[in-house]
Amino acid sequence: MKKLISDKHIIPAVSKEACRKMKEHLWYLNNELATISLFDDNVSVDIKRKVIDAINNQEGSTLMDQRFHVEDKDLPLLLKKDLSNFVSNKSLELFTKFDLPSDFLEEDILSWPDNESYKICLEFF
Repeated sequence: MKKLISDKHIIPAVSKEACRKMKEHLWYLNNELATISLFDDNVSVDIKRKVIDAINNQEGSTLMDQRFHVEDKDLPLLLKKDLSNFVSNKSLELFTKFDLPSDFLEEDILSWPDNESYKICLEFF
């Protein structure tokens, strides 16, 4: 989506329509579901570290519990955001709801593949 926004000048009509359609799929950008990105190999270690930092330090709000919505005029604001902007301390509720361990979050990300708690969550998600 960031690429579509930043390259909108190339074919504006295509970019506009593609962004409109993709905006319908931003529903997963909330406290809990954005946390699943920690189990995605396509998400960089740096972003995962930022996500963990936000989980540990960012206070959650009821606004973050709901579906993320962005107006067309605000699309450029997405260029400045990453997954860490969509998590908070309330993100840990995901693990509680499914009775999953979250102690691996206290370990270094590079050691996760050997961590049993991480393996349980990885298989679950």
